[in-house]
Amino acid sequence: MEGALAWQSYGLHLEAIRNVTLVSVRYPNQGLGAVVELRSEANAVLASINVVGTPSATVLINYPLTAGARYKLVAIATGNSRYAPFLSFPQENKDLRVLSSWGGPDVNGVEQSLYWMGFNDLETSDPSHVDSSTWTKIKALYR
Repeated sequence: MEGALAWQSYGLHLEAIRNVTLVSVRYPNQGLGAVVELRSEANAVLASINVVGTPSATVLINYPLTAGARYKLVAIATGNSRYAPFLSFPQENKDLRVLSSWGGPDVNGVEQSLYWMGFNDLETSDPSHVDSSTWTKIKALYR
């Protein structure tokens, strides 16, 4: 993934295809600390995780997602996230659909359809089985 623009927020716009738990994500970054937020479609913060600066952090979220609901997974840290050109939205597996990237110069961000931003390896599990044997992944094309 390429370096970061001087934006404040980077991430993905998601839709749950079925009821699942978003277990974890990988957050490639510039090595600075950040706050990773899972938000509702209306931008309400559902989960907030402080991330210590490391170039490829795994962020544990363990938050249940509801089938048909849309979410924003966003890293808040100016110029810290990574991105890569990407024109093949949506991407999906049996659990999640990545509708687009999400980000911009402020914490609210906007839809971004030309880049994959902020997160790779979205791991999900059936809500009652959050363990490594049941995880599925959406892997970004860029690492």
